[in-house]
Amino acid sequence: MNTIKNTFNKDSNAGVPQARRSRNRRFDSSRKKENLINHVLSLNWIAAVTKGGKRQRVCAFVIVGDGNGSAGYSLGKAKEVSDAVRKAMDKASRSMFKVSLKEGRTFHHDAEVKYCSTRICLRSAPVGTGIIASEVVRSSLDALGVKDAVVKVIGSNNPHNVVKALFKGVFSMQSPKMIAIKRGISMDKVFGKAEAA
Repeated sequence: MNTIKNTFNKDSNAGVPQARRSRNRRFDSSRKKENLINHVLSLNWIAAVTKGGKRQRVCAFVIVGDGNGSAGYSLGKAKEVSDAVRKAMDKASRSMFKVSLKEGRTFHHDAEVKYCSTRICLRSAPVGTGIIASEVVRSSLDALGVKDAVVKVIGSNNPHNVVKALFKGVFSMQSPKMIAIKRGISMDKVFGKAEAA
C-alpha cells in the first residue's frame, strides 16, 4: 500500500504565496523605518565617462536615527535622487549603533578628536541650551537624540569627515558608571567625593 507523504510546510506561513510573504516583510520593514529620523547630509552628482558617453549618477549621504541614542549613516548611489536616498536610508538603518548619552540629552563630558583633516570639539551643555553647531552636525545630533550640545568643527568641512569625526568623539566618551567599573572604584571617587569613614 502506497503511503502519502505530508508535503505541507510546518511554519506559520504555510499556504501563503511567496509573493505575499515578501510583501509582508517589506511592509514590516517600512513600518519600522517610519519611526526613524532621517536627514540627507549631502547630494553629489557623479559622471562616469564610457564609450557610450557620460553616465551620470547621484550619490546621497544620509544619516538615520531613532532619537534615543541610536544612529547610522551610509551612502547610496542611483540614477535618480529618490532612489539614491532610499538606498542610503536602507543601508543606514541596517547599520545603526547605540551610544550612551547623559540624561538622554547631551554628552557625558567634553572631548576633542581628529579624523583626517577635520578636528571637532564636543561640549556638553545644560538643559535648554539646544544644539549650537553647523547644519551637518545639528542634523546628525538630532537623529542621535542629542538635545543640548555645543560643537565646533575646525579644518575640513567635508560632510563625510565631519560625521565620522563626530561619532569617533561620541564613541570615545564614557559614562561615570563605565569609568567606575573599568577602574574598579566607587562612583563617589569618580566624581571626586570623599567616601564616608
